[in-house]
Formats: sequence, structure tokens, C-alpha cells
Amino acid sequence: MRMEDSRLHNLLVNRSPTYRNAPLREQIPIFTNFVIAVFALPLLLLGLVWLVSETEFLLVQNETPDLLVLLILLLLFTRSRFRFQLSVAAGGSVSLMGSFDFVIVWSAVLVFGPTALWLFVISSFIVYVFTRRVEANMPARTQLATETIIEMASSLLASLLGLVVFNVLGGTHPYGPITVEALIPALAATLVAGLLPTYIIFPVPLLTTRYLRRFFDQSTLPMPDVRDLIRTSVVGSGLSTTMAVFSLLGALIYTNVGFFIYLFFAGGVLFAGLLANQLTRSIERAEQRSRELAVLEELGRALIAVPPNDDDALRAVLAEQAPRMVPGGRIEIWLNPDKQLLPVAGERLPKSETVRAQLAATETPHFAVDDVVVVETTGGMTVHDGVVVPIENDSAEIIGGVYALVRRDREKIDNFVPAIQSLAAQIASTVARAEAFEQTLANERMAHELDVAARIQHSFLPDTVPQVPAWDIAATLIPARQCSGDFYDFIPLEDGRLGIIVADVADKGTGAALYMALSRTVMRTFAMQGDYSPAQVIKQANDRILQDTSSTQFVTTFYGILDTVSGDMTYCNAGHNPTFIMRAADGSVDSLGETGIPVGMVDELDWEEGSVKMLPGDIMLMYTDGVPEAQDANDALFEEHRLLAVANDFDCDAEATKVAIIDSIQEFVGDAPQFDDITLIVVKRHLAV
Repeated sequence: MRMEDSRLHNLLVNRSPTYRNAPLREQIPIFTNFVIAVFALPLLLLGLVWLVSETEFLLVQNETPDLLVLLILLLLFTRSRFRFQLSVAAGGSVSLMGSFDFVIVWSAVLVFGPTALWLFVISSFIVYVFTRRVEANMPARTQLATETIIEMASSLLASLLGLVVFNVLGGTHPYGPITVEALIPALAATLVAGLLPTYIIFPVPLLTTRYLRRFFDQSTLPMPDVRDLIRTSVVGSGLSTTMAVFSLLGALIYTNVGFFIYLFFAGGVLFAGLLANQLTRSIERAEQRSRELAVLEELGRALIAVPPNDDDALRAVLAEQAPRMVPGGRIEIWLNPDKQLLPVAGERLPKSETVRAQLAATETPHFAVDDVVVVETTGGMTVHDGVVVPIENDSAEIIGGVYALVRRDREKIDNFVPAIQSLAAQIASTVARAEAFEQTLANERMAHELDVAARIQHSFLPDTVPQVPAWDIAATLIPARQCSGDFYDFIPLEDGRLGIIVADVADKGTGAALYMALSRTVMRTFAMQGDYSPAQVIKQANDRILQDTSSTQFVTTFYGILDTVSGDMTYCNAGHNPTFIMRAADGSVDSLGETGIPVGMVDELDWEEGSVKMLPGDIMLMYTDGVPEAQDANDALFEEHRLLAVANDFDCDAEATKVAIIDSIQEFVGDAPQFDDITLIVVKRHLAV
């Protein structure tokens, strides 16, 4: 049988033009939710009829003020929904949404009787109406309606059955005396109301699937795993029961202490719900960042495997990986002047022409596009916000762009900016690789290949040093060969902090340069992901490098996070040369030595951290071993004492100090060839005015 043979499908076709005109891929979820709603609706009607028969209208009239306050409380609880995930078996987990609103509903039921269940019905309807205004497209609306029907039907019937148990065991309203005789009916009714909702609605998905399998094959509509349904039911029942038991306390407070103290209790429950809601949001953001990092890693590997100048292969990789960065949204990628990479077939998103013109005229790293209206194929209107990130080449020239749309009601577009910027950087890297390959083919010589590699590698270094108030920074890298194993980086962090990295791969030549590129990318990625300390960044980078490579190389690294406001710096020295801090006050020198071994040697290892404070006038010297180990014609070494002697002029700025040190090295070496890469960073804190 086909879906067209279903009476419910034909009912939708006849009653809804938007459903009739939607493609099959959109009809299927709408039809599925509609079938679920049809099976669940009789349960809801039964519950409503039962509730009407039990309603005491005189009670509503007498207790209207208190009931209105409780209704407002319930509506506030809709802002405190949370999600949690529990492992229920080896390799299995259950993820459920929860809320503490049942505490208010059931405590009111124990006080006022079944009439209080209208609070739950009215609040659920209000939430549905307002949420439906946000979910403007038909698939989202049908899903929302189905979820509302299921929740109302299961909770309403379970509560009414709980009240039956309550009455049979001799319970009375309002529930209040703290005695065993009063506690047993209330506790039994509470357990019934908490345990039954999941099991009341349990047959609905099974019946729905059995019905739908008449019209879809197993691959289109797989049968749900009964064990998963049971696990979900058990965990959901446990959550409901726990909250229901707390409602006993609420009822006791209401009847024995007073309404205002009850409001204080409800406020505490609401506060707990809001905290759980914020925790849920934090977890979801962390999960998003983890997904983005995983996608970026997969994309990076896939782009490496793309043959240079194979646009079709590049489009295929982007079509598979890039949309995963903006789930529920849309994304467009292009290269100038008019090479469309995503979507394929030349499609463009709304306002694309305006966006491209604005991108060509801007100098900002990204900009937002508000109120991009997309007409869905099902006839609804959904408001999207957009963000545009340029794709830049090694010369900081804009060679294309990434334009992403995300539904405003789902998540703020700003949360996706870091991932989209990383995507743009990877595309730029792929483009640069293709350009390098073209040049290699043209020159047909290894010297030219090394020259291209050196330029690409140089692009990994910061174009300029950070301009930080009250600080003076200078940096340089002089490679011994065309490709360098040294690198340094400046990473702007939150709250006026600046990450500074200097590192040296323990090798030379092309292999060291490739290892340098990998190490730099991994370290920068983890430094910018979350609020990691230096030791955590080094550990994460070490584990990732060892996981992705089988090389015997390793890299010595010094990574410090400098608070440019206070002058405090936390650092981790992974087998690198000591960083020197020259004190302007007394001319002393602090040596920031090793706090662990180099990166890339041993996995599952922790690094220690150190901390130091730079005072006004102090100078910090960060360097690689190419500085102290610079050799003259007699194989004598430059050594650290000459470095400190040259830098001992506190009146010079950072650039002048850097130039003086490099000049001194070159004068010492003379005509001898440069033995190793030379990297030097000079950081000076200005004297207080």
C-alpha cells in the first residue's frame, strides 16, 4: 500500500493546501505526527470529559485569586524546562525533557481536588498558542500539536486515576494533616500520578508505527526499538514520580502554613528549574562546540584528500560536511568572481547579491544579516538571521565568502560564528593548496615547491603583532631554510587576556614544516575552544597530535596566557627554552623553566603550570633554541647570557630590543651559515604614567 491509500493522508490533502503542495520528504513527518495525534486524541477527550464531570465550579468561584496566582506560576515554569541524559545500560542512554511544573499542579490538586487540573489544561493550551506563533512552518506546528496532545492526555488521565486511588483510600481535600492515615492515600495517589503518564501513552507510538508500516517500508520508517521505549518510560516515570513526591510537601505547606509561604516554596522550585534550564543551555552549547570541532576535523581530513583544482570533488565534500555546522539552517559558499561551491547547481540564498556586494566593501571579519525571510515549501514563513564570513587568501584579500542562515527561534547566529570562520579558513587553506599545486606544476622543480610551501607556512604566522594598550610587543621568525619548524602565535581571548605561543619542532626541513603546520593548527584550535588553561591546551593538543599522526617528531612549546590588565601570566613550558622576565625595578631575571615534557612524545600525560606577574617596565623574552645556539665560524655558541646582556636596556621599546638582539646574533655569527631557525618575541609592559 502507498501513503495515498490512507484516509488520513487524503483528509490532510483535502483540508490543507500547504500539505498537498509539499514534497514527499516534508509530507512524511507531517503525516506521521498527524497519525500520532489521531491515536492520542481520544485519550485527551476522555480525560477532558472526565475532568468536566469532576469539576466543582463553586470552588473555582471561591478560590479564583489563589488559582490565578497558581496559573501564573505554571506559566513561569514553562521558561524553566531542562534536558537531561542518563546512561541506562552499557552503551545506551536516554535523553528527556523535564520541568518542575508538575510540583505546582499536583500540590494544587491535593489541596483543591480535581478542579485544579484545569490549571494544567489552561497553561498547556496557552503555551501551545504562543509557541505555535513562533513555529510558523507546518512540520514544526504539527509536531508541536502532537507533543501537546500527548502530554495533556497522559498527565490528565494519570492525575485523575491518582485521585481515584486517593478517594478509595479515604483521602480528603484539602490534604493537610500530617498523620499516617492522611499520608498513605496522598502518597499512593502521588505515585500513581507520577508513574502512569508514560505508560498511558505507551501504546500510541506502537499503534502508530503499526499503522504507518502499511504505507512505508522499513527503510523509510524503521520500527522503534521496544527496549528504547521501555528505558525511556522507566526514566520518565522516575522523573515524574520524584517531582510528584515533592508536591506532597507543597500541599502540606499550603494547608498547614499558608499560601504566602507556599509561594516562597514555589519560588524555590522555580529557581531550581531555572538553574536546570541554564545548565541545559550550557550543555547544549558545549555539545554544539563538540559537534562543530568534530565536523571541522572530518572536513579538514576530507579537504586534504580532495585533488587540487577538482571543483566537483570540493563541492561534494562541502555538500556533505558544511551543512552540519548549521543544523536546521542553510549555507552558501562561493569563490570570486562567481564560482558557486555550495549549494551546487547555482542556487543562491535570499539576499545573496546584497551580501556579496557588502562583503566586497567591508573590512570586518564578519557581519550579520537580520530578518532574512525564507518562504518554506510548505507555505509557512520563517524568519532567519544570517552571518557572512569572508574567505581570505594569504594576503588577506577576500577571495570568496560563507553565508549562513539560522532560524531565529532556534539559536543565535553569533553562536555559529567561530565554526563558520574555521570553515572559511579551511576553504582558504584548500584554495591556497590548489594554487600552490598549480605553481608547482608550472615550475616543475622541488625548489619551487619548497618556495610555495614556505609562503603557505608563513601565512600561518600572525600578520601583525597585537596592539595592546600599555604593552609593547615585537616578534620575528628567521628560518634557516625555506621551510621552518618554528612558529609563534598570538591568540586574543576574553577579558583582556592574550595567549602567546612559541614552539619549535625537533627537526628541520619539509617534514618539520608539515609537523609545525599540524601542531600550530591543533594548538590554536584548542586554545580558542572554551576557557582552557595553558596546561589543558597542551594536553589536548598532545593527545590529538598523537592520535592523528604516527610521526616520531615532537615539538617543544611555551604557551602563556597574559592578563593585559593586571600583568598576571599563567604558563606551561613543554620542554622549551626558558622564558626570561627582566625586572626593571632591580635588574633581576626570572627564568620560567620547564613544567613538562615536549608535545607529541607520550599520550595521556598531564602538564603543570606556573604563574608570574609582569610589572611596569619589565621585559619578557620568548625564543627558540636558534637564538642561544647560534654558532660562529669556530662553533662557539651565542648563549643566553649574551641575549640578556643585549636586552638589558629598559629604555628601548620592544621593536628596538628585538632588532638589537637580531643584529647582535648576526654580528656574532658573522659569515657562518645559519644553523637553526631563529624565533624571538619581546614583550614589554609600559611604565605607569
